[in-house]
Amino acid sequence: MHIKNAVSITGPYILSYKSYTPCTIEENSTLLLDSGITFSFGKQAVTDPEPFIFTSKSSALTCGLCTLHITNSGAQFTKGTLNFVGT
Repeated sequence: MHIKNAVSITGPYILSYKSYTPCTIEENSTLLLDSGITFSFGKQAVTDPEPFIFTSKSSALTCGLCTLHITNSGAQFTKGTLNFVGT
C-alpha cells in the first residue's frame, strides 16, 4: 500500500494491517486514522520488515480519536512523524 497526498480512514471500523510488504507513506503525505477507527498493525515476527516506511521527514501517520494497537513484535518509525490530535 502506498500513501500519497492525504488519505483518511474514518470509523467505526477495525482495520488490521498484516502484510510482509510495508505500507509506504510518501513525501508530503499523511495517513489520517480518525473517528472511531481501531487500527492494528506491527511486525508478524521480530525479524520481519517494519510495517510502515516513511520516505521523508514530511511523511506522517496521524491518529485523531482512534485506537492504536501495535503487535507484540513492535514497530519502529524513522524519518516521518507519528501525530496524535483531538481530545
